[in-house]
Amino acid sequence: MNNGSITLITGQNCVGKTRRLQNIGTGYYISGRRDVHTSDEITARQAAAYNPSNHSSACEIAKEILGVDKRCYGSKSWDNLMPVISTLLNSPHNTNVAIENPEIFLSPLSQLKLTDYFVESVKFGLYLWVESNSEHIINQLRIAVREGRLNCQNVKILFLTHNDNFDVYIDSKGKLHQITDKGEVISTPVGFFCETVNSMAKLF
Repeated sequence: MNNGSITLITGQNCVGKTRRLQNIGTGYYISGRRDVHTSDEITARQAAAYNPSNHSSACEIAKEILGVDKRCYGSKSWDNLMPVISTLLNSPHNTNVAIENPEIFLSPLSQLKLTDYFVESVKFGLYLWVESNSEHIINQLRIAVREGRLNCQNVKILFLTHNDNFDVYIDSKGKLHQITDKGEVISTPVGFFCETVNSMAKLF
């Protein structure tokens, strides 16, 4: 079975970009935003993919990600996480899955655990398109590459600003690089998730 891939869409101008992928031929679209409603076609495909026999497995995965020992029906974190887990669990390999803002209502630790589940889904052969501005998700992808759990060829970051778009890649050591149109490897664009580094420099 071939590995899939994960494309992270981020930046000032990334909002709503995964919604353009709603009509992907063999795939599903999931939004963590309550103001976004998927089309009837996508909802029908999600329902068709849902397998009740896998519901218990999805609940166990969600409990592990949230760090709870029982199901938390009605909580915002549980309600937003379960559609993501259920869809990934029930999707056959070579399926495209677009996920919008999966980090909503999740603690930093839960975001790291969810990212690890994304990595496992890529190994299964899913093609993930994740819209997120979470540094926790980006850094966990970098760690997964560095630790050898994710091939650097199977992950890509699209950094979208109001003025331009950039392709950012993670090398085998977990370092970030920008690839120009000419194929040149240069440093990451100005403003690409530098806030944490800048804050730490002020603190230490």
